[in-house]
Amino acid sequence: MKNDGDTFNRWEASQRAAHAVIRARLSGGTPTADTKSFIDALRAVLTDSRLDDAFKALMLGLPGEQEIATLIGRDVDPGAIHAARDALRTEIGEGLRDVLHDLWRKTESPGPYRPDPDETGRRSLRYAVLHALAGGNAALGIELATGQLARATNMTDEIGALSTLVTLEGPERDTASASFHERHRGDHLLVDKWFALQA
Repeated sequence: MKNDGDTFNRWEASQRAAHAVIRARLSGGTPTADTKSFIDALRAVLTDSRLDDAFKALMLGLPGEQEIATLIGRDVDPGAIHAARDALRTEIGEGLRDVLHDLWRKTESPGPYRPDPDETGRRSLRYAVLHALAGGNAALGIELATGQLARATNMTDEIGALSTLVTLEGPERDTASASFHERHRGDHLLVDKWFALQA
């Protein structure tokens, strides 16, 4: 994760490491050392100025619950998978709080929406960072996500902030979700996105 010259290998290593930590939790273990190594490697990636924002965003993404269940293969407990994955998200948010705060500030852009690769990468990293920060501190996640929604000037910013907000308990989640639906209920594609977020 820290040093491989091939970015695909680095991403694959991160997915394997995350799987190992989650599987250890599901087996009843407390993978403290493995979790620390994983978070240290993520820190090295996120602070490496040679890596682009899009890649850093990918590295922050944890394996999906369905993917984890598929790898387990039998006697799958969806609730336990969700809890184990969420626990790792929390530890990432807490362990990388300083780096994530710095990236949140650096990825803010007051300018107009641009669809070029650099801006797309910046936005991807911004919302991966928001998701991780919210995992470590739900109150902060609600504050940042609702603030971003209030300032959003494009759909990427709206969906990015709402995607994190729907994972957090609180009246802000329901208010933001209802408001999004009210604003976009005439657009079938956006209503489809809304349903996906609710699911």
